[in-house]
Amino acid sequence: MRKCLLYVRISSDQQSTGDSIPRQKAKLLEYLQNNPDTLDCNNYELIVDSGKSGWKAEHLHSTAGLGKLFARIEANELNGTAFLVESLGKYSRENPFKV
Repeated sequence: MRKCLLYVRISSDQQSTGDSIPRQKAKLLEYLQNNPDTLDCNNYELIVDSGKSGWKAEHLHSTAGLGKLFARIEANELNGTAFLVESLGKYSRENPFKV
């Protein structure tokens, strides 16, 4: 079974008072639990970018969660790890194949 990286993002600090992060996390955990043959629901890491705009690519900066994740990928630290995100819009507002 594969370790999973769960990625959640909200665009503004104003959204932090809502349920977006808990809702995204709950959906991703549900997906893990529904796919136990390939994903390890007990071995996951939650990556949160709170107040990071996808339009402005703030979540890709080296200090942001997704930016740090890319650095770990480039360092070959995450081979065989699954990356889960609720929707491509949470991953990036840019072309996902160029990010």
